[in-house]
Amino acid sequence: MTVVLLFLLVGLLVLALLGRASLPYRERLPIRQWSGQDWTGNIGRGLRLLADAGGRRSAIMTQLTEQDLKRRRARRQRRQGGPEGQADEESSGGDARP
Repeated sequence: MTVVLLFLLVGLLVLALLGRASLPYRERLPIRQWSGQDWTGNIGRGLRLLADAGGRRSAIMTQLTEQDLKRRRARRQRRQGGPEGQADEESSGGDARP
């Protein structure tokens, strides 16, 4: 139980420090002067920062996965001797003109 509590406290401290780092330098308070509102505000900013980063990473990974699938399909069609026009169109990402 003590280990779980310690882990939780360290996690909250990391989130608070991350939230504090997201503030401009002139607006940061020294950690020893933080009140309860400062702690909760910094933890909230840290959580939002991680959530935003996760959302951006998810969007980027989705885009990269779609691009990779298009490349693989184009390679597979070229290996199988499929229509060259289709393979060129998919690999270029769209408007391939003859």
